[in-house]
Amino acid sequence: MVSTLQQLRLSLDTYSAAEARNYHFLISVAYPAGIFLRAPWICYFVSYLIYRTRKLPKSPYISHRQDTAAGHNANIYPSTSNPSSTPFNTNQAIDYYISQGVTSGKINMGMPLYGRSFLNTNGPGTPYSGVGSGSWENGVWDYKALPRAEANVSYLDQPIASYSYDASQEMMISYDTPQVAEKKAEANIDVVRLLLDFGADVNAPPAHLGMTALQAAAGGGSLLGDLILSSDTDVKARLAAEPQRADTGYLEVIRLLLNSGADINAPPGEVCGRTALQAAVERGYLDIIQLLLSAGADINAHPAAANGMTALQAAAKRGNLELVKLLLSSGADVNAPSAPVSGMTALQAAAKSGSLELVRVLLSSGAHINAPPAEAGTTTFKAKEGGRTALQAAASGGNIEVVQLLLGAGADVNAPPAKARGRTALQAATEAGNLEVAQLLLWYGADIHAPPSEEGDMTAFQAALEEGNFEIVQLLLDNEVMT
Repeated sequence: MVSTLQQLRLSLDTYSAAEARNYHFLISVAYPAGIFLRAPWICYFVSYLIYRTRKLPKSPYISHRQDTAAGHNANIYPSTSNPSSTPFNTNQAIDYYISQGVTSGKINMGMPLYGRSFLNTNGPGTPYSGVGSGSWENGVWDYKALPRAEANVSYLDQPIASYSYDASQEMMISYDTPQVAEKKAEANIDVVRLLLDFGADVNAPPAHLGMTALQAAAGGGSLLGDLILSSDTDVKARLAAEPQRADTGYLEVIRLLLNSGADINAPPGEVCGRTALQAAVERGYLDIIQLLLSAGADINAHPAAANGMTALQAAAKRGNLELVKLLLSSGADVNAPSAPVSGMTALQAAAKSGSLELVRVLLSSGAHINAPPAEAGTTTFKAKEGGRTALQAAASGGNIEVVQLLLGAGADVNAPPAKARGRTALQAATEAGNLEVAQLLLWYGADIHAPPSEEGDMTAFQAALEEGNFEIVQLLLDNEVMT
């Protein structure tokens, strides 16, 4: 494995020097906590080591261990009352790898958002046979599918673990309930203290796609929130527009990092990076945002060059009116430029979110209604689509009220598209199949024959035909005859 990673590191660096302007591609290795490999040597070639306690059922891929007892999937500590249920534990793994010389700044503790099942068992630490079906493979269950009907859920405080058990099917599923998630968040501060005690650099700079410790903590916020948001897209959309509360553990980690000298305004990584404040706003954690602002976070810090966002742009993208108002009242620049590559101004982000009230607030605060769209990117980072003006974004989303508001406020109905994979407002509406929006845009004088973007080109007619929107094709033909 060491030689394989060595060759991979060399190959990526060689390719980067020749083709990607010395971009540092990251390598991460996910380690089961029970398999102690040559981590110090591996650490030399990788960017991150991700440790996760994993209780794997009998598997042909793990020849050196054939577990016969059902056990916990992601416990922090060993069980003192039922040791056979916890042959592995996260705490032991982290202690071991640090003692063997692993660079502490490269350690990440992972958390599985799924469950593992065991059949024909009486519960943790008892024999089992078979794993049964699952959500996407046998024995593995999506978090949103848990707990199963008729199963009783148990939480164990000492090892910090939980599981469900269905006596009628003799099936145990090990997974992390919200209660365990909260406990793990509280346990994070102990891990951070341990790493700092072993000399971890609290201000180690992020890689291109990485984060400082404070940025990671500010964007982490809530393991419970991760579990909820992973389970249901409707819940995710609803919660995005509401300020969230961070777990107590994350707040304590952030305070510890700040007290240890963490740079609250460390710049974001070049690609998709976030400052600590931008990360907290993106996730919507009001208490973390307030803590960072009170500690001197720069509310108008520049976004990452590619796919970056200012704090206000992040709040607008969430469609979170309360956070937008808070940031504006705290001095956020409503017209801060978007990231050069795949960015959005606050108004463009709000229009894309479809929030009518949010668009009104930003316009009343002086947002530039015709700010040009960002470009899609370069060979190093290329987004699926180019940027959009506020009207183009609203037309694509199909919110007729937002489109009406923007047109009434002076939005340019024929603003040119981004050079790469851009769309005029009419092209965006026809591509998305938004008939009413297309009718409104034509009434305001949208050009049916507006030239498409230079790359990924598509006229309004082509967009409607490609998507099979024949009502819109007829609408365009009728308007062409009239003009």
